[in-house]
Amino acid sequence: MRVHKLRIESRAVQRRPHLFAGDLVIDGQRLYDQVERVAGRSLDLASPLGWMPAEYLREWSARLVAARPTLLQSGRCELFVCPECGDLGCGCVSCAVSRDGEWVVWTDLGWETDYDPAGLVRFPMGGFRFRADELAGVLGLPNHAISDAAEDDKG
Repeated sequence: MRVHKLRIESRAVQRRPHLFAGDLVIDGQRLYDQVERVAGRSLDLASPLGWMPAEYLREWSARLVAARPTLLQSGRCELFVCPECGDLGCGCVSCAVSRDGEWVVWTDLGWETDYDPAGLVRFPMGGFRFRADELAGVLGLPNHAISDAAEDDKG
């Protein structure tokens, strides 16, 4: 699997132009657009970046680098959530997050809720492999968040 680069861009949320969220852009392409294309429908979701509480964002960022446990019963991490309330019960786009040394891999993207893991709908799209330190930096995590998680994996 090739190495991908993530960057964050600000954008107005679909049907909510007053709300700006951090858009996940991988290798120059909006992840949201890629997901909608493979889902075959429009999704009314947004990344939590820029509008959810700071504590949630710290934990979310840590989940995306496999440094914290997930909130979803499926063991997956939310990428895009309801832009009205952020509640995972409204549905979210999620992925499996794994850590392999200096790498973080997001795979198996799909749509699910926090109350029905059996209702997961997987999207036919590939995964994304990132350098853990670069991904953590883009997500605003301190370097020790990655090294602490690596130590926890060993211990």
